[in-house]
Amino acid sequence: MLPRPNRLASGREIARVYQKGRSSRSDLFRIAWLPTRRPTTRVAVVTSRKLSTKAVRRNLAKRRVRAIVAKFLARLGSIDLIIQIF
Repeated sequence: MLPRPNRLASGREIARVYQKGRSSRSDLFRIAWLPTRRPTTRVAVVTSRKLSTKAVRRNLAKRRVRAIVAKFLARLGSIDLIIQIF
């Protein structure tokens, strides 16, 4: 679980990252980021039903990605980051 200051939870903020930020895509992920002046990195992990129709599997994938991201928070700098899993 990411600490609360490191979560990007508001729908408005997520939309802002998608609209004003940059993005990159692979077959499995889409990553969108926006540099900020905040002292912390904020992260959101999003899954689609393409991954699985079962919510249990989608939530497991999100938990795994969040655990990996939590290890690297200090290295990421001050950005808002969205990881979308397909």
